[in-house]
Amino acid sequence: MNTVRLGRIAARAAARLAGSSMAVLAGVAVVASLGLQSASAQQAWPNKPLRFMIGFGPGGGTDMVSRLLAQKLAERIGQPVVAELKSGATGTIAADIVAKAAPDGHTLILLTGAHPVTGAMMRRLPYDPVRDFQMVSTIVTYPITLVVRVDSPFRNIDELIAAARSARHKVSFSTAGVGSGQHLVGEWIGAIAGVEFLHVPFRGQPAAMVEMISGRIDMMIDTLTSAYPHIKGGKTRALAVTTRERSPFLPDVPALSSVVAGVDFASWAGVATTGGTPRPIVDRLNAELRAVLQLPDVLQQLATLAGTPSASTPEAMQQLIVSEIGRWNKVVDDRGLERQ
Repeated sequence: MNTVRLGRIAARAAARLAGSSMAVLAGVAVVASLGLQSASAQQAWPNKPLRFMIGFGPGGGTDMVSRLLAQKLAERIGQPVVAELKSGATGTIAADIVAKAAPDGHTLILLTGAHPVTGAMMRRLPYDPVRDFQMVSTIVTYPITLVVRVDSPFRNIDELIAAARSARHKVSFSTAGVGSGQHLVGEWIGAIAGVEFLHVPFRGQPAAMVEMISGRIDMMIDTLTSAYPHIKGGKTRALAVTTRERSPFLPDVPALSSVVAGVDFASWAGVATTGGTPRPIVDRLNAELRAVLQLPDVLQQLATLAGTPSASTPEAMQQLIVSEIGRWNKVVDDRGLERQ
């Protein structure tokens, strides 16, 4: 092999080695750049006031918890957190604002158990209930409760179920509306118990509660956060809660599963932001919310709403929503309910 040929081979080998080295260096540069971008995103957040969207009416549990979190979060992060009431359409108006916001962690919302319900009940939503949101952490859990007026002829859940199974009486139940979480819980309980309840929807929880207390409706299915003040005030009587175990806030009220086997459900509320928000910001938000949930005055406020603090990972909150969308889709299909 002559000297010229050897020189050409050596040159090609050197070029290949240089190209490989450049590729490695380029890869290292990309990884380093991504790391710097993530670090920069974390350091830059928050760089302006946060918006905390509230999807349900003033004075309710969602409103009170949202404003409490906004106040405490602002104290920790050094930026104002402005609570904005955008109620209506079972929370979808506020959710749509968050879904379409910039993915920078500056727009938050307190999603509730109504979020997966709308994912199952609505024919069309202006957003995807999973992909368009970055879940951060669940905040609080609470059971659904079956309540009657204090002078109701139904003294316990056994008598109510027995009446529903009888052809002589159609047991009616009120909720905050068609397609609400309480509505689907009532349908789910009826399906498991093998009975048909008569659903009487109202526009909001207050009207549904008034009609039940007045005696025009047999019972109401409501979140314990909303029903608790009426129970403690002696205006209503709780027959059962939907969690597997009794609620520590209603220790004398049995779990519905003691009569209707298979009922085990706790509703919840949790913080989410816009889908695509960088993970360092999500992790920071998660850590701040966990710290807020350890504050004594926050724990006391949640206790007045009969809620149990329940922090989670972002992944656990997302899986909860996916699972509940599947549950409620099955209830809607099995009961032949008309999607809205």
